[in-house]
Amino acid sequence: MDPLMLKLFGYLPGQEPKTLLGVATTPGQPYNLAPWKYEGIEGQEIDEIQNIINSNVYDGDVIDWVLLSLRITPALSSTVCTKAAWLMKD
Repeated sequence: MDPLMLKLFGYLPGQEPKTLLGVATTPGQPYNLAPWKYEGIEGQEIDEIQNIINSNVYDGDVIDWVLLSLRITPALSSTVCTKAAWLMKD
């Protein structure tokens, strides 16, 4: 499967789905709900950009979002830093 399919079908946050099966989601990082409950502000600029140009705001090689956590041990309580980021094709 082509790694760009999510973006091409409009399934990334802030995009308008291009199929009947898709559901529009709010712009920005998608991890603010359970089970992650991550309240980072990554991707908020997508909302501002889409208000200016109603088009695809994701760079050509963006294929999805990831949530990264840096921990001292595998335990959730040892989390030092958490960030949402775009996953690139390469």
